[in-house]
Amino acid sequence: MSTTPPETADVYAELGDQERDDLEFKRDGADRDVIRKAICALANDLGRRERGTLLIGVDKHGQPTGVDTSDPELLKICEFRSEGLILPPPVISVAAAVFKGMPVIRVDVSPSRCRLSDSTAGSGSGWGPRRKPRPRPKNVT
Repeated sequence: MSTTPPETADVYAELGDQERDDLEFKRDGADRDVIRKAICALANDLGRRERGTLLIGVDKHGQPTGVDTSDPELLKICEFRSEGLILPPPVISVAAAVFKGMPVIRVDVSPSRCRLSDSTAGSGSGWGPRRKPRPRPKNVT
């Protein structure tokens, strides 16, 4: 497990240890779908503010579990923006951080500056995980 440089300030002082509409905790980043949905939810709920934060490596009770903060792990989180499954793609910033003395991944999420038209977004909301195409039914003969 990689550690964060000691000069990095502990984000606990800035963010606290209670989830709220602009702060979400995830124990780890193993389930990519869970992380993708958390990023989408933060981008979706940003009507009243400019940024939301996801901390990976913190459990739902605000206790750090610690995670690998190596460059390959940070790059995996960065890929969510370019994979095309969240439309329009939000602006995200990914960095290693420290929470209560343990290494975590901090993901700051801001909404896209462009909106999808109703015909492109499907539901008209403009935000949401892009659905994967349904498999075509097989012809029965």
